[in-house]
Amino acid sequence: MSSRPSITVVIPAYQSAETIERALKSVALQTLRPAEVIVIDDGSKDGTADIARRATDLFDDSTLTVIEQENEGPGSARNTGLRRAQTDLVAFLDADDEWLPDKLERSVAPLAEENVELVAHDIVRMEDGIESEVLCSKLFLEAEDPFVALYRKGLIATSTVVARTDALRAVGGFSEILPNAQDFDLWLRVLGPPDRTYRVIDAPLTRYHISNNSVTSHTARRLHCTLAIAEQHVPTLRDRQAAVWTNYWYRILAVHYESITVYAKQRRPVQLLWVSCALPVRLISLSLKLLRAPKE
Repeated sequence: MSSRPSITVVIPAYQSAETIERALKSVALQTLRPAEVIVIDDGSKDGTADIARRATDLFDDSTLTVIEQENEGPGSARNTGLRRAQTDLVAFLDADDEWLPDKLERSVAPLAEENVELVAHDIVRMEDGIESEVLCSKLFLEAEDPFVALYRKGLIATSTVVARTDALRAVGGFSEILPNAQDFDLWLRVLGPPDRTYRVIDAPLTRYHISNNSVTSHTARRLHCTLAIAEQHVPTLRDRQAAVWTNYWYRILAVHYESITVYAKQRRPVQLLWVSCALPVRLISLSLKLLRAPKE
């Protein structure tokens, strides 16, 4: 591979005036510069697009394009960038996150040397001024089947991904129907066939900022979407001869636990009680639904 990787960086942005410059600076500081950077302003009203355009001077050897569209959600915004990408590889960075300088350089190597569809890595989680490391690679390395590990634990953060552009386009890109977890759904669709796999690098190369504007902050919506995605991909578990019931139940329990943890931290007792009470009901109802579903 040449010293200049054929990579497009796609940055969806909504009401990101306070963070878009930080995100773009982290791209400009990469030890391997991308060929193009595409910012998709998804209907912001706070001047996000103007701030992004002023960062043009940072990219003297890369093309910076800012696209404005009506507010259609992160799936649509990422798809706009994916359609416009003119490179073999595409990397995603949310507007409120930032990369460490060697993120692209470290990520490109496995894609050049191995038969993998995408590469991710560990993250540094930033919340309320507190920094903690999330070891996604540990979960990946412990897994007998990396797809099952992804299904159970959702161990790929969008801002860590560098993927083959054609692989994402071949499955239709991000869902524009799901209001949340479109990234998780896409990784499962790309990696479902037995001959597809991925790598998770043992290094924290992205600072992942949790804020009120983060997609992952919409706890109830995320819970609903991830349950729907878990059900949708049960046939793939069967195709891979994985333990369907064990993994399906694990996923249901995991997404409820995630919501319970968030509501407990936010001191929202009503929502906490609601999710806790809903868990056994959902576990039974979803299991019955799976039992009645025709086997493909």
